Amino acid sequence: MNVENIMKEVSSEFGKVMPLKIVDDAPSAYFDWESVTLPKRFLDWDDEMIKNVIRHEFGHLFFSPRNPDVGVVINYIASLFGYENPWLFTNILTDLIVDTTNMEVFGEEYLRFLERSIENADKGRTLRVMAGVYHEKAEKLNLKTSLPKNHIGKEIYKILNNNETDFYLRVIEIAKLFLPYYDFQTPLHFRILIFSDDSPAEIAKSLIKVKVGSDVMDELRRLAGERGGFLISDPVMVAYEKMKMVSTYLELEESMEGMESKQINYGPWSIGDEPYELDMTKTLTSYGIVLPGVYSTKSESIDMGNEREGKSYRDSIIILDCSGSMEGEPFERAREAAYVMAREIQKAGKKVGLIPFSGYVIEDRVVYPTTDSSRLNDILTRIKPGGGTMLQYALQFALQFGKEYYVYILSDSDVYDVRSTEELLDEFRGRCTFFLISYEEVNRWFEKDGIKIVEISPDGIVKRAYEEVKK
Repeated sequence: MNVENIMKEVSSEFGKVMPLKIVDDAPSAYFDWESVTLPKRFLDWDDEMIKNVIRHEFGHLFFSPRNPDVGVVINYIASLFGYENPWLFTNILTDLIVDTTNMEVFGEEYLRFLERSIENADKGRTLRVMAGVYHEKAEKLNLKTSLPKNHIGKEIYKILNNNETDFYLRVIEIAKLFLPYYDFQTPLHFRILIFSDDSPAEIAKSLIKVKVGSDVMDELRRLAGERGGFLISDPVMVAYEKMKMVSTYLELEESMEGMESKQINYGPWSIGDEPYELDMTKTLTSYGIVLPGVYSTKSESIDMGNEREGKSYRDSIIILDCSGSMEGEPFERAREAAYVMAREIQKAGKKVGLIPFSGYVIEDRVVYPTTDSSRLNDILTRIKPGGGTMLQYALQFALQFGKEYYVYILSDSDVYDVRSTEELLDEFRGRCTFFLISYEEVNRWFEKDGIKIVEISPDGIVKRAYEEVKK
């Protein structure tokens, strides 16, 4: 069988037609999302070897990494562990996923291909570990194999198949486990150039595109050395936080577009009104019968555009809890909520100040009230949680700006000094909204007239903050 026919057969197996390129100088076979490339010397191989090489390259498209951004994130994780060539680790990991999946699909035929490939390769620690992973998969499929068994391969196979754990958390575990056995120098099976470059902005963009979860981001921050200090310094993390805030705001604006320009008013529908104005569903739900002018409901849309344009935003101070108890999703969502509120207020030409606090207030991290968003955005992007919760220090700091400022507090209220904090809150009666961020009901120790309390879970804080600041 010639190579074109083999390519057609594999294309039929995967249900996708891809062009095949034969080149003289390629160190190995590779794919680039649009085609498969084979070195010319591979044509001397028998049909079964060529077929399974092509199956392997197709597998990268269908099984892993599936899209370039997944590869970029795996590469970033490997770089945080100090791999000399992170892209090579990415290649190894995705090879393991592709090969074990292909073993399920093509069974013994593909296993024999792997055995022959490993037998013909230079033996090293990395290859022995990979062979151990394939051995575990063969056992799972009740296939006999000559590939050696080893405990590291067994552990990595177990992690790979633990589908109850987030994929990227598994990648982190494998990267840590694999590092002492990493001596692989084989050419890449896919080309680095098919992925985006390694700039912080491009890596951050990939983290957002693949929707990396908050628990994974916490672990990545730890690996990047971002658990100490008060401000983020890792350039990828800085770029990520900035992009995440902006994208969250834009998504929110898009979802709310048009909802604020109309208001629905209800009144009785009477004879002489247009038939289409009768809200039959609401009438029957409310009264059970239709009696014009009495038991009937007429809906009317009123354009609120002019009212919104003339609404009165106020100069504001945002107090953001950056304590350790906020770490994880509560802080990430609170940060985004602060950004959303600040952006809305400054768009209306009003000033916004930011007072981040934990066990204290660091004055050079405070943003004094301004209509310029640059410094405020920089601090919001780089700030991170850690330390105690001394809200009273932030409240004392806010007093200096005067009573003309409205104050928004974003906190889980897990404060150390309740008494002094409660006394200080009296100074903000009638001009304060306290966003109480919690997954469950908590003690409202600060509840009092003139302090609006919005108790909300982390996943709802951004939208609610957007709505509140527009009231």
